[in-house]
Amino acid sequence: MQLRATLRLYPRADVEVGEPGSAADESARVLSQPVVTTIYGLGATINQTVRLEGGDLQLDLTLTGTPRLAGGPTKHALPPIELEQQLQVTSRRERTFGDPVRRMHLLARGSLTELDYHPYRWVFLVEDNLFALDLELFRGG
Repeated sequence: MQLRATLRLYPRADVEVGEPGSAADESARVLSQPVVTTIYGLGATINQTVRLEGGDLQLDLTLTGTPRLAGGPTKHALPPIELEQQLQVTSRRERTFGDPVRRMHLLARGSLTELDYHPYRWVFLVEDNLFALDLELFRGG
C-alpha cells in the first residue's frame, strides 16, 4: 500500500480551510507530496524539510505510519485499514547571531480509520503561515 502526504501553504492565515479538495485548496500552493510504500504491519516514515523565506525558515515534518487490518474480510468487502500514526511538525528560524530558534508546532499520535475512503487533514500555523497536511492511503491491487 502507499501513503501520500500532501503539504499545502495558503496565501493568508485567515483562510477557511475545510475538507481536502475544498475551494480554499485552489488558492494554496503545494509544497511537497511525498509517497512511501509499505505493507501491513510494517511502519513507513516520511521525513521532509521545506524551506521558506529564502531558507531562513525551515519546516521539518516527520510522519510515521503503520497500517493494520482492522478485522477480517466480509463477503462483499475487504477488511478496513487502521493506520497507527505519529506526526511531528517543528520549525527552525535562522538568526544572524547565535543558534537557530526551534519550535514545536504539532505533535499528533493515534489511529486513523477509513483512510482508504477519504484523506485525513491536519491544519496548523507556523509564524502566521497557514498549512494543511493531507494524508491519503492507497491499497494495492
